[in-house]
Amino acid sequence: MRPTPNGLDSCTNCCPRPLLISAEKARALSQQHRCNFCHQANYAGQENVPRLAGQREDYLLKALRGYKDNSRRGYDAQMSEVVYPLKDEDFVDLAYFLARMK
Repeated sequence: MRPTPNGLDSCTNCCPRPLLISAEKARALSQQHRCNFCHQANYAGQENVPRLAGQREDYLLKALRGYKDNSRRGYDAQMSEVVYPLKDEDFVDLAYFLARMK
């Protein structure tokens, strides 16, 4: 795989079409819910805002679910508000997308 201008690994030859659609859906969700604002456009984070790019997919999924069900304590309450309208399917797409960001 080779990096592309959008920061994702190029996988058009190896990934099934649904995964590519999933990544595009996740990119749209991240912009709609302004993930790219607090975590920066490259999802590298800043100061007390954690890096999301390149994190393990299972970790990201667990964190997103924890924000939604309020089991992830001690973190900014704003994250609960951000993920509240999202469905678990959205979390799966976001975790897939962010784990593959470089």
